[in-house]
Amino acid sequence: MTEPILSIKNLQTQFHTTDGVVRAVDGISFDLDPGTTLGIVGESGCGKSVTHMSFLGLIPQPPGKIAGGEAMFKGRNLIGMAKSELRKIRGNEIAVIFQDPMTSLNPFLKISRQMTEGLEIHKGFSHKDALAKAVALLDSVGIPSPDKRINDYPHQFSGGMRQRVMIAMALSCSPSILIADEPTTALDVTIQAQILDLLKKLQSETGAAIMLITHDLGVVAGMTEKIIVMYAGKIVEKADTSSLFSRPLHPYTFALLKSLPRLDAREKEKLYSIAGLPPDLIHNPKGCKFNPRCAFATGKCFEEEPELVEVGPGRRVACWIDIEKGGAR
Repeated sequence: MTEPILSIKNLQTQFHTTDGVVRAVDGISFDLDPGTTLGIVGESGCGKSVTHMSFLGLIPQPPGKIAGGEAMFKGRNLIGMAKSELRKIRGNEIAVIFQDPMTSLNPFLKISRQMTEGLEIHKGFSHKDALAKAVALLDSVGIPSPDKRINDYPHQFSGGMRQRVMIAMALSCSPSILIADEPTTALDVTIQAQILDLLKKLQSETGAAIMLITHDLGVVAGMTEKIIVMYAGKIVEKADTSSLFSRPLHPYTFALLKSLPRLDAREKEKLYSIAGLPPDLIHNPKGCKFNPRCAFATGKCFEEEPELVEVGPGRRVACWIDIEKGGAR
């Protein structure tokens, strides 16, 4: 078995507010294997982005606090690591494509400056060599006339082209891990497909492991080997991609898949929607956090929170109900 390149164990991230403690990430564990793509899915506010921001030291403290856990990367624990050491890893060995390239790129700086900075800091390139590398990277992500566009400002690029610039920046130092946080947000479906194809192509060329964070199950369907489903700061289901899509075991996963539009649906069939809203993370419901919205919930679901347990090879689920049999697990 190949050793995971990143291993998260019992990660807990809290935000202390005047109303109480928000448990944004509540004891999650998972592994990312070299050269693979792991999907992390769930509704907005479930803790997907806070997860990677926690182990990369991007959570403002206060009000945030890493309350426990570890994140082992190449034998080193990123949690509690000195800021100076963590800066050597961020953008170099672990890179992030943030979900909004318009706000992630500095509007006052040319693309050339933003792309060469990491190469000069992490790799010791001269400005001339860094600029040549940046032009080559823009060309590799499909930006036409890269030698000219390198001197443009972010507002002179379309949304899809800005996302390509972000991908080029993330890949500039040849990272071992690429975290793509909602990389297709606000892009039309044609550009989405191009960006996802580009990520797959670049992964095959570089061998980087990818952590793909999204609320869109359609995005992870053709991109990932394994999927983690998060709800209210916890992992509710883990599975390989094909198993999860063919046989969801958690009611939340089942509901997410059921709410996707289908090409083979009967004419005028009403699209399914999940009732209610995600819980207030300060005042969580007793028992399973999904119970107010769950169509399968029974008495035990309202009294005791289920643990994430193994129910088959490579499959884990946190639920008291066997939705296939309609009864207790």
